[in-house]
Parts: sequence; C-alpha cells; structure tokens
Amino acid sequence: IYHKYSSNKEAVTLAKEGKEYLLKGEYSDAEKYYEKAKALNENNDEYSHMLMLNEIWGVLTEQLPEHQMDALTDDELAWIAEKEQNGDQIKSNKDGANMNFVMQTYYEIFADITRDRCYILVNMYMQ
Repeated sequence: IYHKYSSNKEAVTLAKEGKEYLLKGEYSDAEKYYEKAKALNENNDEYSHMLMLNEIWGVLTEQLPEHQMDALTDDELAWIAEKEQNGDQIKSNKDGANMNFVMQTYYEIFADITRDRCYILVNMYMQ
C-alpha cells in the first residue's frame, strides 16, 4: 500500500509507524504519524488521507464481523461514487477559471472529504 502512493521513503516509514498505532487502537498517536507523512507530501494532501483511509480499512477488515463489513463495503462504494461525482462536477463547473486553480481546488476538496471519511470510520466502527 505505502509505495503505491508515494515515492517519499520517509513518508512511507511514518505511515507504517502510524499503522502500528492504529492497530493498537491509539488513534491520536496514529493521526500524528499520518500528519507527519502528509507534511512530507505537501503537494498531495489527498495522498496522505487516502493512505490513512486504506490503513483504517485494513484494520476494519480484521476487526469487523463479515456481515458488518459487507454492509460497510456497500456504504463505502456509495461514498466513493458520490466523491467521484462531486469531483466531476467541480471539474465541469470551471466557467473560465484557470485550470490549475480548478485542479488545486479539486484536490483540496477531495483531501478534506477523504479526511472526514477517515474520522467517520474510526468513530463509528473502530473497536
């Protein structure tokens, strides 16, 4: 998972350390490591939030009963579809705006949405 999203080895190491805290249920410590990884990848906030989301998802697959994970998977697929639809809408509503600005806004919004999803999953499903 780690190298799939970043070529920054220090960020990858920090994310791995964050995962260890996540697995122990020490969520505030895990978040600190993910925030450090994010700082090393300042140009791509969504990267660090996607990495965190993937790690949370991995922990949930180990912790939740199969029927609950199946329901959560359906919910996650709906969330992804909505996120992508919102992204398409942002890109199509540029109305003469500078494309760099549009894309920067697009990634910032996606990063915020993904971060919020991480908090929702941790608060609702982590044991």
